[in-house]
Amino acid sequence: MELLALMLILTATFCWAVAQIIGKIALKGIETTLFNAIRFSAVIPFLLLVAFLTGGWSSVRLSAPLLVAILSGALGMFCGCQLFFYLMKRGAAHRIIPTANSHPFWTIFLAAILLGEEIKIFLPVSAVLIFLGSVLIAVRKKTGRKSKYWGWEIPLACFVGFLWGFATILSKYCLNEGMAFSALILIQVVVAAASFSFAATVGGFWKNSKNLKWSTGLSVLSGAMGLLIGEQIYLLTLRIEKASTLGPLMGGTILFGFLLSVFLLKEHSTKKAILGTAFILGGIFLVAI
Repeated sequence: MELLALMLILTATFCWAVAQIIGKIALKGIETTLFNAIRFSAVIPFLLLVAFLTGGWSSVRLSAPLLVAILSGALGMFCGCQLFFYLMKRGAAHRIIPTANSHPFWTIFLAAILLGEEIKIFLPVSAVLIFLGSVLIAVRKKTGRKSKYWGWEIPLACFVGFLWGFATILSKYCLNEGMAFSALILIQVVVAAASFSFAATVGGFWKNSKNLKWSTGLSVLSGAMGLLIGEQIYLLTLRIEKASTLGPLMGGTILFGFLLSVFLLKEHSTKKAILGTAFILGGIFLVAI
């Protein structure tokens, strides 16, 4: 792998991790649905500009790929992100981030099942490692007082990984059918932004949030770091290196997210959580090589 490609993919995963951590901070003063509405809506103008300047919008037609792209946005960016940041708001980031970002495993697993792609030789071992890692992260000390952890946060974080993995399969179908990436991500973001904005309006969240000015700024920053900077750097990296080569390094989001949650958010991590994160990273590395 070229050194430039290595630096770029690590930068992209770092941006994605930072976006998730910033989201955790923003959610202290804003409701999850409103946070996502602002986060996705803020990046639409830039994505529109990119889609039209690159000619990507010309690849969009009223066809099956368009419907699949809409479904991908609804499942991955709307349902997946809503559940992920709901868990981030309620639980510890160092527990949620590693488990939810195991989606590369689900992408490869579902590609073998739904698209008929070759089954990776290490897939069973990867599945065991990710399962054990999730169990270790879910384990918490028993105390006389009520635990601050919610029992369903890790299983639901696993489901987020599944949703993101399935959405990636749907996106891959759209790209294989000739849809430009700039058009695909624009459609997905517009679907998510419209859904979140409608839900936030119906729920009255625009009126009930505290410190809206500060939280809005952080929400926009989270969207810019994850959906703009991180995605654009990743696309640039794909022009230099093959996706199969970059696969094992996608776990950088887990590593950076875990470290930032501990050192930036000052979360206390247990030895089992550290070991569980290492297992999940190992599982993703094995299934991606």
